[in-house]
Amino acid sequence: MPPNLFVAEEFLALEWVNVTSSNLLRVAYTPDAMRLWVEFIRKPGSNSKYHVYYYDNVPDAVWDHLLIAPSKGTFFDAHVKKALYPYQPYQ
Repeated sequence: MPPNLFVAEEFLALEWVNVTSSNLLRVAYTPDAMRLWVEFIRKPGSNSKYHVYYYDNVPDAVWDHLLIAPSKGTFFDAHVKKALYPYQPYQ
């Protein structure tokens, strides 16, 4: 699925933050769009061709707390993935 032009332009302007995690490689956030971007670490043997996803309607507070969470992966799982924010892969 090709990204729409707006999302592609947004991707090029991202300011990524590298994180220490066994699952997440880096994260970025666009406050105007309330969009959280996550690049996952590719695991050996993974069947997924995507490793960057974006999550929509994520409040600023979730982004702020993700950055200071002791475990980025645990926080992401509990407060983004399980919160069921709409998401799409970015290729």
